[in-house]
Amino acid sequence: MDPRLSSVRAQRGGWRGDRSPARAPARRRWQRDWTTQTQRESQRGALLRRLRFGGSLAVCVALIALLVYVLTYAPRQTPMLVIFAPAYEAPLPPLAWSQEDAARLAALDGQILAIEDDSEAWRTLDRGLRSLPRQLRRLAERGSARDGVIIYLAMHGAVDDSGRPCLIPPGASPLASETWLPVGDLIARIEQTPDLKQRPKLLVIDAVRQLTNPNAGVLYNTFAQRVTELIEETRPAGLAVLLSVGAGERSWVSRDMEGAVFAHFFQQGLAGGADQPEFGNADRSVSLHELSRYLRRRVNAWAGSNRAAVQQPLLLPADAADIHVTWAMSNRSRSRLNAQPTTRTASPAPAINVNALWLRRDALDIADARRFAPLAWRDFEHKLLWLEQATEAGAAYASQAAAAAGELDAWLTEVEGRVAAASQPGNLAMREMAFRG
Repeated sequence: MDPRLSSVRAQRGGWRGDRSPARAPARRRWQRDWTTQTQRESQRGALLRRLRFGGSLAVCVALIALLVYVLTYAPRQTPMLVIFAPAYEAPLPPLAWSQEDAARLAALDGQILAIEDDSEAWRTLDRGLRSLPRQLRRLAERGSARDGVIIYLAMHGAVDDSGRPCLIPPGASPLASETWLPVGDLIARIEQTPDLKQRPKLLVIDAVRQLTNPNAGVLYNTFAQRVTELIEETRPAGLAVLLSVGAGERSWVSRDMEGAVFAHFFQQGLAGGADQPEFGNADRSVSLHELSRYLRRRVNAWAGSNRAAVQQPLLLPADAADIHVTWAMSNRSRSRLNAQPTTRTASPAPAINVNALWLRRDALDIADARRFAPLAWRDFEHKLLWLEQATEAGAAYASQAAAAAGELDAWLTEVEGRVAAASQPGNLAMREMAFRG
């Protein structure tokens, strides 16, 4: 064959076209031509695959180990129901720093406690009693049948005309004891919860913020003494009661702590302070007797140093069984807990000038306004005293304090106008008529 013809055919590629078209770039890993890969590249790819597989296997093993630890060795969270009464109105004094105390205990939620907060339901007695059985059932659903539970109540307490210790929810009349909740009835409701009957129970009550309050009919508050008698007589099965005070004592609050002294040290004791060698055996378990011993020493030491008073929390009955309460936090966790900045709603005190209201009151007193309206004057002074307490009671009373300040300002303005009008010569009769109204 003519060589020139062969050359032309080679250039044209034959009648079938080019038999070796250019290969399209691989779009998938399996489409690659592995025969062109060098031995070094092949070894590197195999090593990366082994590393990825080994890393995935290690993560799976770590997750399984973590699950086994959580199910087997991680400390259980103690179920706890907290009820901090919402804001009170006069003549009952504010339950100072209640919202801050609730936040303090909430800091332990998910660590050593599993908290149910039912405070909002206790704006009235009826709403609180309707919510209580549901909350107790939810409390019983947490943990096993051997685990203890904690119920923490912060309300005003008093003794009714039958001598029974009672809790006074917000909205209840301080002069109508039928609107109160007897402590004996509360304990009976706790005992009637089926799944709680066999479980250890700790009822914590902080209820004596006032020893006397004539406006509420309290000449001397014997709440702690009556609760002691009730528990010692009835001795509820599987129930221990921890009172914030002993007989004849009151529960103190601190502006520096921004909370009740008892609530502050109660949180610290649960977190592990009660398990320290000074109070316990440092076994990472906070027991009831360790907690009681810690609170008696720390709370009473604070009251003696800062108020020159005695406040010794009381455990009832005196021979209560020593049960496990919570697991102590590690020292590092406790340090982080104490170092956390407290985020709270600003106190209404900076926006309310109570001192200015007192100065206006003094000016009217010099004008002898009291003699013409003694009952209205008495009510005004009591409201002014309550306002002064409310401005030092924390975020829960901010709105009520602002409303009370506006009401008192309006009353003072009206009285000042009447005094100015009645002070004109010859207007003594007008002055008397103005104040008798």
